[in-house]
Amino acid sequence: MEKITYSVIMPTLGNHGLLPQAIESVLAAQSREMELIVVYNGRPAEAEAVRRSLSGFGLRWSATPKPYGIARANNHGFRESRGAYVVFMHDDVIIGQTDWLERLREVLDHDGRVGMVGGCEAKYIDRSPERAPQRIAGAQVCDWSPTIAMARRRDLEEDGLFDEFYLVGLEDQDWALSFRRKVFDVVCRPIVHRHVGTKGSYSAFLEDKALLDYYSKEGIRERYFLNKNRDVLSPEFVARGLRKWGSWDRDWKRSWWIKLYLKYYFKRARGLFKLR
Repeated sequence: MEKITYSVIMPTLGNHGLLPQAIESVLAAQSREMELIVVYNGRPAEAEAVRRSLSGFGLRWSATPKPYGIARANNHGFRESRGAYVVFMHDDVIIGQTDWLERLREVLDHDGRVGMVGGCEAKYIDRSPERAPQRIAGAQVCDWSPTIAMARRRDLEEDGLFDEFYLVGLEDQDWALSFRRKVFDVVCRPIVHRHVGTKGSYSAFLEDKALLDYYSKEGIRERYFLNKNRDVLSPEFVARGLRKWGSWDRDWKRSWWIKLYLKYYFKRARGLFKLR
């Protein structure tokens, strides 16, 4: 059987023109011991058309039986994977260097205290850069590092996958805190890349009505996150967050979720108008 060292898992809706470029940039990695698993996470009726559009690439294809949230799609891809090192990444990231997998792996191999290494940016939840230890194996210690993240397979198999309660949002922070709970450090060693952000499938997931309903009830998700992780987060941070949300489900000062709702119903109304 072919040796697989790295598994790269990329959930997608297959609905944007940047996807082929993102796939090509991943497949340009120097390592031949790599598999790219594209997890199609959209409408099942469209899965075959998306698969055919990507058939020219040397990738592994997997389709979820129905649209899932990001966390469950990542877990679905992991169960299909074989690599000793597993990378979860967004489908709107263009990698700009060929040795990026080795660069991330070096951090994990150099220091057993590191559980996850990100390649995008260092972010913080309840600590500041000053309060977190500064560097391990040449990487910045942080609370979470989104978009591109590598971990050891054995650590993921030991209760290290994503919490599927989260559909979109907070799933990466919660996942990073699971390493902190097991006394692992989360670090960031940036690689050369371009993250387009709002053009990819991650943002498009929010245009689904079920996810919009979930995402607009931000307080439920925030309270779940705080209560679940109060054993690793600072007491002050948890208390402040719970006071902020109280029993509210929405932050009425934010208008973005209202705009998403209007966009959803406008698209739906336009579709119904065309049918007449």
